[in-house]
Amino acid sequence: MSFSEDFLNNDGESVYDEAELKEKINICKEHIQNGTTISSLDFLEETIEMCVDYDYVDDGLLLVNEVLNIAPYNSEAWHFKGILLNNSFVFEDAYHCFEKALSLNPNDVETYINK
Repeated sequence: MSFSEDFLNNDGESVYDEAELKEKINICKEHIQNGTTISSLDFLEETIEMCVDYDYVDDGLLLVNEVLNIAPYNSEAWHFKGILLNNSFVFEDAYHCFEKALSLNPNDVETYINK
Protein backbone atom coordinates (compact mmCIF):
# COMPACT_ATOMS: atom_id res chain seq x y z
CA MET A 1 0.00 0.00 0.00
CA SER A 2 1.46 3.38 -0.94
CA PHE A 3 1.57 6.46 1.21
CA SER A 4 -1.30 8.12 -0.64
CA GLU A 5 -3.52 5.09 -0.08
CA ASP A 6 -2.70 5.16 3.62
CA PHE A 7 -3.56 8.83 3.79
CA LEU A 8 -6.78 8.59 1.81
CA ASN A 9 -8.03 5.51 3.66
CA ASN A 10 -7.51 7.06 7.07
CA ASP A 11 -10.76 6.51 8.90
CA GLY A 12 -9.80 8.63 11.88
CA GLU A 13 -8.04 5.92 13.84
CA SER A 14 -4.78 6.99 15.33
CA VAL A 15 -1.54 5.07 15.26
CA TYR A 16 -1.48 5.20 19.08
CA ASP A 17 -4.24 4.54 21.53
CA GLU A 18 -4.69 6.24 24.89
CA ALA A 19 -3.05 3.39 26.83
CA GLU A 20 0.13 3.83 24.81
CA LEU A 21 0.01 7.58 25.40
CA LYS A 22 -0.33 7.06 29.17
CA GLU A 23 2.63 4.69 29.04
CA LYS A 24 4.71 7.29 27.17
CA ILE A 25 3.71 9.94 29.71
CA ASN A 26 4.84 7.68 32.56
CA ILE A 27 8.16 7.06 30.80
CA CYS A 28 8.62 10.83 30.41
CA LYS A 29 7.87 11.36 34.11
CA GLU A 30 10.52 8.75 34.94
CA HIS A 31 13.04 10.63 32.79
CA ILE A 32 12.18 13.83 34.66
CA GLN A 33 12.57 12.17 38.06
CA ASN A 34 15.85 10.52 37.04
CA GLY A 35 17.28 13.75 35.64
CA THR A 36 17.71 12.31 32.15
CA THR A 37 15.39 14.79 30.49
CA ILE A 38 17.99 16.35 28.22
CA SER A 39 18.92 12.99 26.69
CA SER A 40 15.27 12.21 25.95
CA LEU A 41 14.22 15.63 24.67
CA ASP A 42 12.91 14.31 21.33
CA PHE A 43 10.82 11.68 23.10
CA LEU A 44 9.34 14.35 25.39
CA GLU A 45 8.49 16.60 22.45
CA GLU A 46 6.79 13.69 20.65
CA THR A 47 4.79 12.90 23.78
CA ILE A 48 3.81 16.56 24.22
CA GLU A 49 2.46 16.61 20.67
CA MET A 50 0.42 13.50 21.44
CA CYS A 51 -0.87 15.16 24.63
CA VAL A 52 -2.08 18.06 22.50
CA ASP A 53 -3.75 15.66 20.05
CA TYR A 54 -5.50 13.68 22.80
CA ASP A 55 -6.21 16.73 25.01
CA TYR A 56 -4.14 15.59 27.98
CA VAL A 57 -3.65 19.17 29.15
CA ASP A 58 -2.22 18.67 32.64
CA ASP A 59 0.31 16.06 31.57
CA GLY A 60 1.21 18.08 28.50
CA LEU A 61 1.83 21.22 30.56
CA LEU A 62 4.01 19.29 32.98
CA LEU A 63 6.13 17.94 30.14
CA VAL A 64 6.33 21.18 28.16
CA ASN A 65 7.40 23.12 31.25
CA GLU A 66 10.20 20.62 31.78
CA VAL A 67 11.30 21.01 28.15
CA LEU A 68 11.26 24.79 28.52
CA ASN A 69 13.40 24.54 31.67
CA ILE A 70 16.05 22.82 29.55
CA ALA A 71 15.51 24.59 26.22
CA PRO A 72 13.91 28.00 26.85
CA TYR A 73 14.49 29.08 23.25
CA ASN A 74 12.49 26.23 21.74
CA SER A 75 9.74 27.96 19.74
CA GLU A 76 7.85 24.72 19.17
CA ALA A 77 7.64 24.09 22.92
CA TRP A 78 6.29 27.61 23.47
CA HIS A 79 3.76 26.96 20.72
CA PHE A 80 2.62 23.71 22.34
CA LYS A 81 2.40 25.41 25.72
CA GLY A 82 0.20 28.08 24.16
CA ILE A 83 -2.09 25.44 22.68
CA LEU A 84 -2.34 23.59 26.00
CA LEU A 85 -3.07 26.79 27.92
CA ASN A 86 -5.64 27.76 25.31
CA ASN A 87 -7.31 24.36 25.79
CA SER A 88 -7.34 25.11 29.55
CA PHE A 89 -9.11 28.43 28.87
CA VAL A 90 -6.13 30.43 30.18
CA PHE A 91 -6.21 32.68 27.16
CA GLU A 92 -3.97 35.53 28.32
CA ASP A 93 -1.10 33.18 29.23
CA ALA A 94 -1.63 31.27 25.97
CA TYR A 95 -1.38 34.54 24.04
CA HIS A 96 1.95 35.34 25.73
CA CYS A 97 3.26 31.87 24.87
CA PHE A 98 2.30 32.36 21.22
CA GLU A 99 4.04 35.75 21.29
CA LYS A 100 7.17 34.15 22.72
CA ALA A 101 7.08 31.42 20.05
CA LEU A 102 6.75 34.06 17.33
CA SER A 103 9.63 36.10 18.76
CA LEU A 104 11.80 32.99 18.42
CA ASN A 105 10.44 31.93 15.03
CA PRO A 106 8.59 34.77 13.28
CA ASN A 107 7.89 32.71 10.15
CA ASP A 108 5.79 30.01 11.85
CA VAL A 109 2.39 30.18 10.21
CA GLU A 110 0.76 27.69 12.61
CA THR A 111 1.62 29.88 15.57
CA TYR A 112 0.05 32.89 13.87
CA ILE A 113 -3.10 30.89 13.22
CA ASN A 114 -3.32 29.66 16.81
CA LYS A 115 -2.61 33.13 18.17
